[in-house]
Amino acid sequence: MPICNEEPIRTLAYLLWLDRGAPFDNTQDIDWLESERIILSRSIEPANEPVASEPDDTAPSAEVPAPPEVTGSARRTNRWMQAHWEQIGRKPLKQLCLPSTHDSGTYRLDLKLAPDAADLIKTLYDYADTENNATGVRKYIRGMAVCQSLTIREQLDSGIRVIDLRVCKVDGVYYCCHALLGDEIRVLLKDMAGFLSANPYEVVVVKVGLKEMSDEEETEAWSHLVENTAPYGIKYPKDKVEGDKSPIDPDFSMETLASLKANKDRRCLFLSDDYFTSNYSEEMTTTDGVISRLESKTTAIDGEERANREEKRENGEPTAADHRLFEAQCFRPTSPFNYGAGYIQAEGAISLGALAGLAGLGYNYASLLNAVFSGESLAPVPANLHENAQNSRSIVREYFTWLAGNPHIARPQVINCDYFQEVPLVDIAIQISIGQQLPDLSGIQDIPVPELRMDWFTATVGWVPNLVAFAAMLAGVGCCDLGRYLDDNIPGITGDVLGAALKGAGYACGEVAQTIHTVLKLTADELNTVLRQIGYASDEIEQAFVTMGEGFVDFFSDAEEEAERIAKEAAAMAEEAARIAAEETARVAEEAVRQVEEAARIAARETERIALETARVAEEAARATAREAERIARETARFAEDAARATANALNPSRW
Repeated sequence: MPICNEEPIRTLAYLLWLDRGAPFDNTQDIDWLESERIILSRSIEPANEPVASEPDDTAPSAEVPAPPEVTGSARRTNRWMQAHWEQIGRKPLKQLCLPSTHDSGTYRLDLKLAPDAADLIKTLYDYADTENNATGVRKYIRGMAVCQSLTIREQLDSGIRVIDLRVCKVDGVYYCCHALLGDEIRVLLKDMAGFLSANPYEVVVVKVGLKEMSDEEETEAWSHLVENTAPYGIKYPKDKVEGDKSPIDPDFSMETLASLKANKDRRCLFLSDDYFTSNYSEEMTTTDGVISRLESKTTAIDGEERANREEKRENGEPTAADHRLFEAQCFRPTSPFNYGAGYIQAEGAISLGALAGLAGLGYNYASLLNAVFSGESLAPVPANLHENAQNSRSIVREYFTWLAGNPHIARPQVINCDYFQEVPLVDIAIQISIGQQLPDLSGIQDIPVPELRMDWFTATVGWVPNLVAFAAMLAGVGCCDLGRYLDDNIPGITGDVLGAALKGAGYACGEVAQTIHTVLKLTADELNTVLRQIGYASDEIEQAFVTMGEGFVDFFSDAEEEAERIAKEAAAMAEEAARIAAEETARVAEEAVRQVEEAARIAARETERIALETARVAEEAARATAREAERIARETARFAEDAARATANALNPSRW
């Protein structure tokens, strides 16, 4: 390496340290300064023995002119990079903090299952049809999949600079996805290209997750992403193209906003998941757990960065850490258990049949059902991701307050959350990027715990009708199979009888509950046991039916008679309602005809009056017009006569 002028390099390294917003400590942070000196020595032309070389398209030099000044709200929204270009334009991306949105493309999702859906989602989705009565399942899935409320363009205009895209391919078309299908990817990419065209000094990083694709499809997908953001798109890893002198893998300790702009204006940087490291953990499903993991992961990243600087001092080459960005994910993951509990709270008793169906379909949901039926009091959980995202308030407040108290520790290069408007995400990122103190976050208040939407007691043994409604839905999961089983093992019970009884139970749960109590003399606990046995579809079913014996047969026989009685009463009521409706319809029709006839008579009389009045006015106008015409004619004749006399006098020779 050529010998460089060390003094300006050391000075620049020290200035970079000051930009970091931390007090300088020679004893503690000399390694940081040394690493910056090495990085700068690779990017600054040597003072002695200059070597002639061809122009470098990627060099952040005078080829990137200073941007125009930015004023007003644009300084913290759509043009915040341009507004602070002097401070951040030539800073390596490792020293910036970019605000991001989690699952950025989910602002609109259809009720169509996507290839990336988890097994639990697929099971619930497949169960959610009218036959199984799983009301609200797919709507709930969408509520738990939508992570943002603004379009990509609106997010970028609000200051977001890292877009998180999950991409799948369905029927030859690329879609955004998150359990469900969203907009076509080309729509999102058009938004990005339009934003970059309108804001020439802004840079956008796109974190790409390709879902359920073959290697060939992934290659095509990368090309699709870059082509639809032309001329701004560039991807890593990538092949060399003519005139492109950037490395195959990104070196975030060297890459700057200016170098991306200077490299043929490639300001839309597509990165795979491999270039990010984060604090995400499926086990951390509490707010305190996420905060604790953020702090521990940040500390670990800081240690890794320092160790890599030691390695870089030895060989002068980028290390593994230089190829990754640390992403602080400030949201709370949702566990499968809480997902199910949230569905129960959101949809009420109607949800119990769907969740019981999970057990019948082989999904291990016994713990949730046990919690419901044993009457355990569970903490309320959000019914959608917007409510879940509001936990980001306390996560962001506690984490960045902790960071402010540890000025020497590494800062994340990316911060994100769901529904980013819940917290001052962009303002925090700008302050970290320009090396200023973090804003005071003490005013960010925790949100109240969401109220329990369902009274757990009424879903348990304390309220028989709800249990009966649940039993009807539960048995409906496998009505045909259960009917065949009863037909084979208990004489007198056929599938048709069982189906009629179940429908009767579903339509009149109160009456059937009373029948169960009267005929079978079951206590609440005993009924609870029977329902659990049915729900688990286990070997206990056979023993339960044998034990109840003829009493069970009598119950269903009585239930069938009760269902027939209710059906007859309903038919009679419907017939009476139809008769009353017909009479009322006839009366209304006669009244309407009368009113129309009366309106016609009134309209005819009014029309005749108006016609007569119009004729009278016209006749009067005609007479007035005739009189005026006669007057004008006389006046004209008089003027003509006077003119003739004047002309004759003028031509009379005797006057001359």
